[in-house]
Amino acid sequence: QLASDHAGGKGAIQQIAHYVELAKKQLASHDKVGWELHIVGHSAGSIFAAYAMNLLSSLGIPLKSVQFMAPAIRTDIFKKLLLPGLESGNTPLPSLYVLSDKLERDDSVGPYGKSLLYLVSNAFEGTRGVPILGMKAFIDADKQLAKLFSGSVDGRPALVVSEGIPIDPTKADAAIQQGASVSHSHGGFDNDCATMNSVLVRVLGGKPKRQFTPRDLNY
Repeated sequence: QLASDHAGGKGAIQQIAHYVELAKKQLASHDKVGWELHIVGHSAGSIFAAYAMNLLSSLGIPLKSVQFMAPAIRTDIFKKLLLPGLESGNTPLPSLYVLSDKLERDDSVGPYGKSLLYLVSNAFEGTRGVPILGMKAFIDADKQLAKLFSGSVDGRPALVVSEGIPIDPTKADAAIQQGASVSHSHGGFDNDCATMNSVLVRVLGGKPKRQFTPRDLNY
Protein backbone atom coordinates (compact mmCIF):
# COMPACT_ATOMS: atom_id res chain seq x y z
CA GLN A 1 0.00 0.00 0.00
CA LEU A 2 2.83 2.41 0.85
CA ALA A 3 4.38 1.77 -2.57
CA SER A 4 1.34 3.51 -4.06
CA ASP A 5 0.35 5.84 -1.23
CA HIS A 6 3.50 6.92 0.61
CA ALA A 7 2.97 10.23 2.42
CA GLY A 8 6.26 11.56 1.10
CA GLY A 9 5.62 10.44 -2.44
CA LYS A 10 8.58 8.05 -2.29
CA GLY A 11 6.69 4.81 -2.93
CA ALA A 12 7.89 2.64 -5.81
CA ILE A 13 4.67 2.96 -7.82
CA GLN A 14 4.59 6.70 -7.14
CA GLN A 15 8.11 6.93 -8.55
CA ILE A 16 7.09 4.93 -11.61
CA ALA A 17 4.15 7.28 -12.16
CA HIS A 18 6.49 10.27 -11.88
CA TYR A 19 8.91 8.96 -14.48
CA VAL A 20 6.11 7.89 -16.81
CA GLU A 21 4.87 11.47 -16.79
CA LEU A 22 8.38 12.70 -17.63
CA ALA A 23 8.70 10.17 -20.43
CA LYS A 24 5.31 11.17 -21.86
CA LYS A 25 6.41 14.83 -22.01
CA GLN A 26 9.70 13.93 -23.68
CA LEU A 27 7.89 11.76 -26.24
CA ALA A 28 4.98 14.15 -26.79
CA SER A 29 5.90 14.48 -30.46
CA HIS A 30 5.65 10.71 -30.89
CA ASP A 31 1.93 10.29 -30.26
CA LYS A 32 1.77 7.25 -32.51
CA VAL A 33 3.93 5.18 -30.18
CA GLY A 34 0.74 3.51 -28.96
CA TRP A 35 1.67 2.76 -25.37
CA GLU A 36 -0.50 0.38 -23.39
CA LEU A 37 -0.22 -1.08 -19.91
CA HIS A 38 -0.57 -4.74 -18.91
CA ILE A 39 -0.40 -5.96 -15.32
CA VAL A 40 0.48 -9.51 -14.27
CA GLY A 41 0.64 -10.45 -10.59
CA HIS A 42 1.42 -13.79 -8.95
CA SER A 43 0.29 -14.55 -5.39
CA ALA A 44 1.14 -11.52 -3.20
CA GLY A 45 1.84 -9.62 -6.42
CA SER A 46 -1.93 -9.26 -6.76
CA ILE A 47 -2.00 -7.28 -3.50
CA PHE A 48 0.78 -4.97 -4.70
CA ALA A 49 -1.02 -4.47 -8.03
CA ALA A 50 -4.44 -3.92 -6.46
CA TYR A 51 -3.20 -1.01 -4.36
CA ALA A 52 -1.41 0.40 -7.41
CA MET A 53 -4.41 0.15 -9.74
CA ASN A 54 -5.87 3.62 -9.21
CA LEU A 55 -2.53 5.32 -9.74
CA LEU A 56 -1.62 3.19 -12.76
CA SER A 57 -5.01 3.69 -14.39
CA SER A 58 -4.64 7.47 -14.08
CA LEU A 59 -1.41 7.69 -16.09
CA GLY A 60 -3.20 8.41 -19.36
CA ILE A 61 -2.00 5.10 -20.80
CA PRO A 62 -4.68 2.51 -21.66
CA LEU A 63 -4.79 -0.23 -19.04
CA LYS A 64 -5.37 -3.10 -21.43
CA SER A 65 -5.21 -6.20 -19.26
CA VAL A 66 -4.89 -7.40 -15.68
CA GLN A 67 -3.98 -11.02 -14.94
CA PHE A 68 -3.59 -12.62 -11.54
CA MET A 69 -2.08 -16.07 -10.94
CA ALA A 70 -3.17 -17.64 -7.64
CA PRO A 71 -3.90 -14.19 -6.17
CA ALA A 72 -3.26 -14.05 -2.42
CA ILE A 73 -5.38 -10.94 -1.93
CA ARG A 74 -8.31 -11.18 0.47
CA THR A 75 -11.68 -11.00 -1.29
CA ASP A 76 -12.84 -8.07 0.84
CA ILE A 77 -9.72 -6.06 -0.05
CA PHE A 78 -10.14 -6.99 -3.73
CA LYS A 79 -13.72 -5.70 -3.70
CA LYS A 80 -12.75 -2.51 -1.88
CA LEU A 81 -9.87 -1.67 -4.20
CA LEU A 82 -11.00 -2.94 -7.60
CA LEU A 83 -14.80 -3.01 -7.77
CA PRO A 84 -15.14 0.80 -8.07
CA GLY A 85 -12.77 0.79 -11.06
CA LEU A 86 -14.55 -2.18 -12.62
CA GLU A 87 -17.93 -0.51 -12.26
CA SER A 88 -16.66 2.78 -13.73
CA GLY A 89 -14.89 1.04 -16.58
CA ASN A 90 -11.47 2.43 -15.62
CA THR A 91 -10.11 -1.00 -14.71
CA PRO A 92 -10.52 -4.16 -16.79
CA LEU A 93 -11.78 -7.30 -15.10
CA PRO A 94 -8.76 -9.37 -14.06
CA SER A 95 -8.24 -12.77 -15.62
CA LEU A 96 -7.61 -15.31 -12.87
CA TYR A 97 -5.52 -18.50 -12.99
CA VAL A 98 -6.22 -20.70 -9.97
CA LEU A 99 -5.85 -24.29 -8.81
CA SER A 100 -8.85 -26.56 -8.38
CA ASP A 101 -9.72 -27.05 -4.72
CA LYS A 102 -8.42 -30.63 -4.98
CA LEU A 103 -5.00 -29.38 -6.07
CA GLU A 104 -5.04 -26.70 -3.34
CA ARG A 105 -5.54 -29.50 -0.81
CA ASP A 106 -2.97 -31.77 -2.44
CA ASP A 107 -0.32 -29.02 -2.43
CA SER A 108 1.97 -28.52 0.56
CA VAL A 109 4.10 -25.82 2.17
CA GLY A 110 6.87 -27.48 4.15
CA PRO A 111 5.17 -29.49 6.90
CA TYR A 112 1.79 -27.84 6.20
CA GLY A 113 -0.31 -30.28 4.19
CA LYS A 114 -2.17 -27.87 1.94
CA SER A 115 -1.36 -24.95 -0.36
CA LEU A 116 0.16 -21.64 0.64
CA LEU A 117 -3.22 -19.96 0.16
CA TYR A 118 -4.84 -22.36 2.64
CA LEU A 119 -2.07 -21.47 5.06
CA VAL A 120 -2.67 -17.75 4.51
CA SER A 121 -6.42 -18.18 4.88
CA ASN A 122 -6.19 -20.24 8.06
CA ALA A 123 -3.14 -18.84 9.84
CA PHE A 124 -2.06 -15.40 8.62
CA GLU A 125 -5.24 -13.32 8.77
CA GLY A 126 -6.20 -13.44 12.46
CA THR A 127 -9.06 -15.91 12.07
CA ARG A 128 -9.49 -19.20 10.23
CA GLY A 129 -11.10 -19.47 6.82
CA VAL A 130 -10.56 -15.90 5.63
CA PRO A 131 -11.68 -15.77 1.95
CA ILE A 132 -8.77 -15.43 -0.48
CA LEU A 133 -9.42 -14.52 -4.13
CA GLY A 134 -7.07 -17.16 -5.52
CA MET A 135 -8.98 -20.05 -3.94
CA LYS A 136 -11.67 -21.62 -6.13
CA ALA A 137 -13.72 -22.65 -3.10
CA PHE A 138 -14.09 -19.05 -1.96
CA ILE A 139 -14.99 -17.80 -5.44
CA ASP A 140 -17.71 -20.45 -5.67
CA ALA A 141 -19.06 -19.55 -2.23
CA ASP A 142 -19.31 -15.81 -3.00
CA LYS A 143 -22.28 -15.07 -5.29
CA GLN A 144 -20.88 -11.70 -6.36
CA LEU A 145 -17.46 -13.10 -7.26
CA ALA A 146 -18.89 -16.26 -8.83
CA LYS A 147 -21.03 -14.10 -11.14
CA LEU A 148 -18.19 -11.69 -11.87
CA PHE A 149 -15.74 -14.40 -12.91
CA SER A 150 -18.26 -16.56 -14.75
CA GLY A 151 -17.98 -14.10 -17.63
CA SER A 152 -15.27 -13.39 -20.15
CA VAL A 153 -12.42 -10.97 -20.76
CA ASP A 154 -11.90 -10.07 -24.43
CA GLY A 155 -13.82 -13.18 -25.44
CA ARG A 156 -11.82 -15.52 -23.21
CA PRO A 157 -12.93 -17.01 -19.86
CA ALA A 158 -12.19 -14.72 -16.92
CA LEU A 159 -11.47 -17.71 -14.69
CA VAL A 160 -8.99 -20.42 -15.69
CA VAL A 161 -8.89 -23.39 -13.29
CA SER A 162 -5.99 -25.83 -13.35
CA GLU A 163 -6.94 -29.44 -12.77
CA GLY A 164 -3.33 -30.51 -13.32
CA ILE A 165 -4.27 -32.57 -16.37
CA PRO A 166 -1.77 -32.41 -19.27
CA ILE A 167 -3.07 -30.87 -22.48
CA ASP A 168 -3.20 -32.98 -25.63
CA PRO A 169 -0.34 -31.51 -27.73
CA THR A 170 -2.58 -31.47 -30.81
CA LYS A 171 -5.06 -29.27 -28.94
CA ALA A 172 -2.58 -27.10 -27.04
CA ASP A 173 -2.75 -24.03 -29.29
CA ALA A 174 -6.55 -23.94 -29.20
CA ALA A 175 -6.59 -24.40 -25.42
CA ILE A 176 -4.04 -21.63 -24.86
CA GLN A 177 -5.99 -19.26 -27.11
CA GLN A 178 -8.90 -19.57 -24.65
CA GLY A 179 -6.73 -19.73 -21.52
CA ALA A 180 -5.18 -22.81 -19.99
CA SER A 181 -3.15 -23.89 -17.00
CA VAL A 182 -1.74 -27.19 -15.83
CA SER A 183 0.08 -25.92 -12.76
CA HIS A 184 0.11 -28.47 -9.94
CA SER A 185 1.04 -26.08 -7.16
CA HIS A 186 0.64 -22.53 -5.91
CA GLY A 187 4.20 -21.66 -6.90
CA GLY A 188 4.03 -23.47 -10.23
CA PHE A 189 2.02 -21.03 -12.34
CA ASP A 190 4.98 -18.95 -13.51
CA ASN A 191 6.89 -22.12 -14.43
CA ASP A 192 3.96 -23.59 -16.39
CA CYS A 193 4.09 -23.14 -20.16
CA ALA A 194 0.32 -23.33 -20.60
CA THR A 195 -0.25 -20.56 -18.05
CA MET A 196 2.50 -18.27 -19.26
CA ASN A 197 1.59 -18.68 -22.92
CA SER A 198 -2.04 -17.93 -22.03
CA VAL A 199 -0.83 -14.76 -20.32
CA LEU A 200 1.08 -13.82 -23.49
CA VAL A 201 -1.95 -14.44 -25.69
CA ARG A 202 -4.06 -12.07 -23.58
CA VAL A 203 -1.37 -9.39 -23.65
CA LEU A 204 -0.79 -9.65 -27.41
CA GLY A 205 -4.37 -10.38 -28.41
CA GLY A 206 -3.35 -13.52 -30.27
CA LYS A 207 -0.72 -16.21 -30.66
CA PRO A 208 2.84 -14.96 -30.00
CA LYS A 209 5.49 -15.49 -32.66
CA ARG A 210 7.49 -17.39 -30.08
CA GLN A 211 5.91 -19.20 -27.15
CA PHE A 212 7.46 -20.05 -23.80
CA THR A 213 9.14 -23.45 -23.67
CA PRO A 214 9.92 -25.56 -20.57
CA ARG A 215 13.56 -24.46 -20.81
CA ASP A 216 12.55 -20.78 -20.67
CA LEU A 217 10.66 -21.33 -17.43
CA ASN A 218 13.08 -23.68 -15.68
CA TYR A 219 14.51 -21.18 -13.19
